[in-house]
Amino acid sequence: MYKLYTVWSNENSRKKVSTRLYRDIFNTKFNLGFGVLRSDTCCICDRGSEGVAQHRSRAESAFSAMKHDRKQAVENEGIMYVTFDMQKKLPLPKLSTSISFYLIQLWLYNIGIHMVMKNETRA
Repeated sequence: MYKLYTVWSNENSRKKVSTRLYRDIFNTKFNLGFGVLRSDTCCICDRGSEGVAQHRSRAESAFSAMKHDRKQAVENEGIMYVTFDMQKKLPLPKLSTSISFYLIQLWLYNIGIHMVMKNETRA
C-alpha cells in the first residue's frame, strides 16, 4: 500500500511521508492494522499423528482434482468452475475490551466468489 501511495504522491506532485509515519497514521486514524500472514492448517496436520500421511495424500488428490476441473473449465465451453471463500467475520466497530466484544450487534461477513470459464469471442 505504501508503494501505491508513493506512486500517487509522485503523480500528484505531493510530498511523501516516511514509511513509519504512513503506518502510524493508517493504524491510528483509520482504526485498521497490519497483521502477520498465517497459513491455514487443519487440526489433523497440526496434531502430527499416524494418520497424517493418509490425510495429506487425500488432500493432494483433492487439489489435483480441483486443478483438473479448473483446466476443463478453461478449455471447454459449457463448463464453469466456481470457488467460494467464506473469509473471517469482522466485528463492527473494532473494539479492544473483552466485555464490549460480546455486546457487539453488527458483524461483517466477507465472501469471495471466483468463476473460471472459457472466454467466448463473438464476431
